[in-house]
This record gives sequence, C-alpha cells and structure tokens, in this order.
Amino acid sequence: MRLIHLTDIHINATPEAETGLRACLEQVNALAPEFIINGGDSVRDALKDDPATVDIHWEHFHRIFNEETKIPIEHLVGNHDVLAAVPAEQAKESVKQQLSLANTYRSVIRENWKFILLDSTRLKPDQSWYEAGLDPAQLDWLKLELQQTPPDQHICVVSHIPILAACTFLDGDNVKDGNWVVPGAWMHLDAAELVNLFANYPNIKLCLSGHIHLHDRVQYNGITYICSGAVSGNWWKGSYQQTPPGFGLIDLNADGSFHYEYILVEN
Repeated sequence: MRLIHLTDIHINATPEAETGLRACLEQVNALAPEFIINGGDSVRDALKDDPATVDIHWEHFHRIFNEETKIPIEHLVGNHDVLAAVPAEQAKESVKQQLSLANTYRSVIRENWKFILLDSTRLKPDQSWYEAGLDPAQLDWLKLELQQTPPDQHICVVSHIPILAACTFLDGDNVKDGNWVVPGAWMHLDAAELVNLFANYPNIKLCLSGHIHLHDRVQYNGITYICSGAVSGNWWKGSYQQTPPGFGLIDLNADGSFHYEYILVEN
C-alpha cells in the first residue's frame, strides 16, 4: 500500500506557491499512491491573517487540489490553519468546515493498517500562541483507540507537530545559558507520556509529522518517528536550512514493515 505524506503546504495567493503546489501534485499523481495524508498547515496564515484573507488562501487550496488530483486524501489540522482572530471556542471551527471534518482527530483503516490522526495544536487560553500536545479528551480517546486495536493490526500515528524529533533542537538558536531549550510549540510537551504509552503497543510501527520544515528520522523503542520536511520548504523561497521542499513517499507492507523516501519537489 502506497501513501504520500504532504505537510506544511502553506498555500497563499502568490504565483510561486501555486506553481509549486501544482508541480508537487503532478509528481504525486505519477507515483500512484492509494491515498494522501495532508499533515496540516495547509494555508498561510490563519494565526495572523484576518478571516477574509484566510478564506482566499483556502479557495486557492481547494481549487488547486480539485484541478490537479483525484487521489483520496485525509487531512490533519496544523497550527497555521487555526484562526486566532475569533473567540477560542471557534478557533478550529473554520478549518473543520473547510476540510469537512467532524472532529480534528480520528482514525482511519486501510487494509491491515490503522492510521491515527491527531490534533497537536493546543491554543493558549488568551490565544497569544499555541503549544504542542493533546488535550485531556483527546488523550483519553487515544488510549481507548489503542486498546481497541487488534494486536495484529499495524498502526501509523500522524501528528502535525512532532511527538519526538531531532530537528527541533536545530530550528533556531535553542541553546540558552548553556542548556538546550526546545520551545513548547516545536515538539509535543507530552512526548514522554506518549512514548511510554506507545511502548505498550508493539504494533505501532511509524509516527509521521511535519511542522518544523526539516526532514529527520528518529528510531526509539522500536518505533520510527519521521518529520517529513515541508512541501513549501522555506515558505516557497527554496530550502529551509538544509531541507529542500519535498514530501514523504511511504510503501507500507502487510507484515508491518515499510519503506520511506523523501521526494524533492521538482519545480
């Protein structure tokens, strides 16, 4: 089963963004995946722009996808998809409507794989910023979802923000007063809790994420954590640090093994 993991598209009303996304989807079509997972940050930038501008970005997003591909797609919510110019209880309603989501987290089953799609973005009460992690209701749901998954069904967990990553240490100047300081918006603050939870489920094989716009691969406790760079690279201005614009190509096997390749966007 072939999966494409797109993340951090950050579409906007600029020629380079539209040209780049169309080129990306042309490559995706040629690879003939069974389905696509869009890992979030579809638009730029609901955290800062007014709702009318955000609607224009979403119009570009839907138009380009509708014109370029018919491959089934599952969407996640990224931090830049969440409106900050509305009351907190409404912040994620717009993106749910745009992507036809009943909820911002859920699971889907394809063949003998279950894909657990999480919502990594916790808005701070004053909406001044966000932090990475699961709220209590989502964590309870995740625990139940794992308990109810047959042990012979393989699991891929997908989050917008990395649960565990190496690249988070290198995104910016994160050494302060002789210590590493990774911002709470860069990697899940509940990483230790999730890693300990996952240790009880050997059928969890792979965790995919985006957010940092850097590509890395971490192996921990038998689980592979991969950060799939960004379709937009440096927000449609070439590479971000040493990671060119790209996306993940994953071939998933019936025995739980998989092959991952980071495909560069040819634009």
